[in-house]
Amino acid sequence: MKNTRILMIALGLLLPLTVAAQETLDELFNQVQRAVDAEARVDQQRLQQFRQERARQQQLLQEARAELRAQEQRSDRLNTAFDDNERQLAELSTTLDERMGNLGELFGVVRQVAGDIRAALDDSMVSAQYPGRSELYEDLAERRDTELPSATELRQMWAGMVQEIAESGKVVEFTADVNNADGQREQGKRVVRVGVFNAVSDGQFLQWDSKMGLLQELPRQPAGRFRAMARDLQGAAPGSVEEMAVDFTRGNILAQVVRAPDLRERMRQGGTVGMIIIVIGAFGLLFSIWKGIMLFLRGNAIKRQIGKTGANKNNALGRVL
Repeated sequence: MKNTRILMIALGLLLPLTVAAQETLDELFNQVQRAVDAEARVDQQRLQQFRQERARQQQLLQEARAELRAQEQRSDRLNTAFDDNERQLAELSTTLDERMGNLGELFGVVRQVAGDIRAALDDSMVSAQYPGRSELYEDLAERRDTELPSATELRQMWAGMVQEIAESGKVVEFTADVNNADGQREQGKRVVRVGVFNAVSDGQFLQWDSKMGLLQELPRQPAGRFRAMARDLQGAAPGSVEEMAVDFTRGNILAQVVRAPDLRERMRQGGTVGMIIIVIGAFGLLFSIWKGIMLFLRGNAIKRQIGKTGANKNNALGRVL
């Protein structure tokens, strides 16, 4: 009886503990279950996202392969078109060469003639009056074989040649810029051009500088009589006839004349020896003049003696008689 009472008391004390423990385990189980469910949902979302990403990558791969096939096909078409164009271009080039025939040779002659004419016009004094005439010829001379000249350009080239021939026989007056002997440019100077040979301004002879494209006054002028001709020519009335020295070598003779030293320069070039020679020559000349005068006087005295009967000792014949 006593033992039974003790057992009942112990069971009464353990009953609350058992109930509390049972509630704690259920809650723990519920928490674990919720955590497992949450993890399962996350894993399911990740799996679904991975499958979606994989499907998208697969689609992109298919699109890239399709684009690659399209580009390869386009490349094949372009290569085929390029080869066809190359063959067509070769055929057209052959046809062009066949049809050009003599035109190619003609254009070679045109280029050569254009180069010669350009050089002649650049050196011509007429270019001082008509600047820029050689641009057409320069363009024609530097063209490639495939750039044929037009009929208009050929006519212009012919017209330029005729103009040069016509201007070579004219004496004209025009205004142009001139570099004076000091190197200063004077604008709007009155210039008289004698064909393609000479040009004068204010009585001074000019030369054509093709590199500068400008008329330049000669640093040293020819003799005064030539400058007087230049002044008379520039002041002459239209239609009148004037005497003028013309250099038909287009400046070469004039350059030689200008460079030729005068008497004073020749004396300086001779130095001391030259001065001694000049003094001896002058003394010999004076002596010759004196002897000539003496012989003339004595000859007259002899002639007078011949006509007289009496001897006169003032001459050689009179002294002999």
